[in-house]
Amino acid sequence: MNRNVITVADVSAQVSRRARDSQKSLQFGGEIGTLGRLGGQSPASGVADKPDVWYERLVKCIPAEALSFYLTLDRGLRPTDTRLPDPYLVYWLGAALACSLLFNILYLRFVWKVRAAQVFVSSVALLAYVYVTGGFFEVAGWSQPRIQMFVLIVTAGCLSVFKPIGPAAPVADAET
Repeated sequence: MNRNVITVADVSAQVSRRARDSQKSLQFGGEIGTLGRLGGQSPASGVADKPDVWYERLVKCIPAEALSFYLTLDRGLRPTDTRLPDPYLVYWLGAALACSLLFNILYLRFVWKVRAAQVFVSSVALLAYVYVTGGFFEVAGWSQPRIQMFVLIVTAGCLSVFKPIGPAAPVADAET
């Protein structure tokens, strides 16, 4: 699966690439540039045959790996005995949030080769989802239930309509 949000421009570029490759194949009398099919994507570029619809964009922009990374750190850092509060918990959770943001950026950029704009949007979404779940913001005293609900609704709505500018980064191995 390609984690880049696929736009109309990406599909147009893919069609142009296919036409160019098939022309080369005819020119050289062989199978040069043959693209085959793999799950609706071209193995050569990892770009789909059609642009993503709203729910596909939503899924691709939710930073699930980074959010689960943060939630694991959050649960691991909290004291097992809640009668003994940890005065440094807010700092530990702040560090966990910073590590999760860094993980999100590095993971999406270098593993999935996602556009910078989409990495930024996913990082903002990570902050929003951590705010909604409480975590660091709850311990710091910055969370309010009504605002959390509002942030969740607005974040999900914005993620579903997000369309990044520029071409998707080619993915070397579409089977990953």
